[in-house]
Amino acid sequence: MLSVSKLSPGQEAYYERSVADGIDDYYAGRGESPGVWVGQGAAELELEGVVGEGELGRLISGRHPLTGAVLRSHPPTKQTALERIDPLSGERYLEVKPLRPVAGYDLVFSPPKSVSLLHALGDEKTRHAVDQAHLAAWQAALRYLEERACVTRKGRNGRVHERASGFVAAAYQHRTSRAQDPHLHTHVIVANLAKRPDGKWRALDGQPILEHYRLAAGYLYQSQLRYELTRSLGVEWQEPVKGMAEIAGVPDEVLKEFSKRRQQVLEHLEREGTSGFYAAKVAAVATRDRKEPIDLPRLREEWQAHAAEHGLGRRQLKRLLGRRVERELGEREIAAIATHLVGPGGLTERRSSFAGPDAVMAWAEAQRRGVPVGQVLTLVDRFLRLDDVAVVERAAVGRPAVFSTRELLRHELAALRLATPERRVQAPVVSEDTIERLTGDRADVLGAEQQAMVRAVASSPDRVVCVVGHAGSGKTAALGALAEAFRREGYLTLGAAPSGVAAANLEAETGVPSVTLHRLLSETWGRGGLPRECLLVVDEAGMADTRTLGSVLWQVHHADGKLVLVGDPAQLAAVGPGGLFAALVERHGAIELHDNRR
Repeated sequence: MLSVSKLSPGQEAYYERSVADGIDDYYAGRGESPGVWVGQGAAELELEGVVGEGELGRLISGRHPLTGAVLRSHPPTKQTALERIDPLSGERYLEVKPLRPVAGYDLVFSPPKSVSLLHALGDEKTRHAVDQAHLAAWQAALRYLEERACVTRKGRNGRVHERASGFVAAAYQHRTSRAQDPHLHTHVIVANLAKRPDGKWRALDGQPILEHYRLAAGYLYQSQLRYELTRSLGVEWQEPVKGMAEIAGVPDEVLKEFSKRRQQVLEHLEREGTSGFYAAKVAAVATRDRKEPIDLPRLREEWQAHAAEHGLGRRQLKRLLGRRVERELGEREIAAIATHLVGPGGLTERRSSFAGPDAVMAWAEAQRRGVPVGQVLTLVDRFLRLDDVAVVERAAVGRPAVFSTRELLRHELAALRLATPERRVQAPVVSEDTIERLTGDRADVLGAEQQAMVRAVASSPDRVVCVVGHAGSGKTAALGALAEAFRREGYLTLGAAPSGVAAANLEAETGVPSVTLHRLLSETWGRGGLPRECLLVVDEAGMADTRTLGSVLWQVHHADGKLVLVGDPAQLAAVGPGGLFAALVERHGAIELHDNRR
């Protein structure tokens, strides 16, 4: 796993304080190892070896760690006022908070808990092997991140992105968590500065690090780690989940017992009723205790006794180690992975496009025993040049290329052809008399805009009509009236949505019998298709994947029916890689509802 957080000036002092007073203290378990300089930018500043006292602080403040010369100056701390509401009194008040400059980034490379346990409970030989595997893995992942995400900006509003020479960073390896559980991890403190091609030192563009390449670097770290430990210790692995795999044979009870820090975060999330990556980061800060000095020999004795109580004693620990394995992927295996990734269940299973780092993550995760970072990147490069992969958007400095698959594009093209208005095709329509009577009957709930939407959709001869309904625009009232207009003239009306909740809401608010899109398709395939000349309303169409929505369109076409696709503009992805609904709106237009009816 790789987590990244921003550092303000002064926060780097924690890493300097954690260092043992000397190498003897470190091996005696009193404190952590000293930091070491890493990154191409550090080499350019002639920084190498161990980080000296005070040197990290000078770097984070924007100065040369050795000479004290100013490399770049941080902007001053600003103040911002946030409006708050007292939950007891309901009174509003302003809370003034400082906006401190970003002085650096803390990149934390952490192995799975089972690897930390192997490091903490194993003998010296095993511990050394884990150390070396972890070192090789984070260094390889850091090189990937440095090559792609070390970017600065210049020009008006920083519009011009330039590839910088490299990170100026210091790496600190720690062995325990704040809860004093076994937790091998390395903090790589990257200063918020890098040298541009013109020789000037400027701030890093954080977006490539935080948004584009962080996850892929984490997957690469895990892949290299599995490869190294399979090769050196012969361990076997569980199936990777989100890029990370635990060592096979380590009881789940042990993993949970030695994950007190994670439990603290989960309990905080449950209390607050929140979830997700950023909520977890907030919870980690909120539950963070001061890290106490460690007494590693005492802790190891406690860990060994505790682990044995939960089924991981010395005998079980020894069984985790097996025959050393070093094997490269064969061409048949590579072809099988590539075939899966370009297919419906691969990289475009839940989205219409994928970025280069997504492909890196998929290939890094594909091998349970791991693959070296260099080999993963070579395989990805080969994969992205396949005829089955199509370029949607080319790469730029700090921004990865975007791709899709030929298979998905064929689905999208076929669906767009089906949706193209043809004069010889006459979809079900409602007479003007019925429309006028209905809108008159519901004049008290339908505004002028909603009435116009009902008239336009009901009288349109097009097979597919798109409606963009903004929040609070009276969309559901208009859809209910539209369905009633078709029912009055004998047409069957049906509803569907991507999720069960959305389908239930559509039915409750419009009176139209509604199911999920997948259920609709499974039921219609079983009975030979949709009812003839029916009206099908699909809500939240912008959230539907291209293959599913394309299949629905095909069903409506063969039933000589009418399809009304309704979406919220807030759910529309970018045109191009954004999905079938976005493409239909872009190509054929949409009826829009703007008025706020709430």
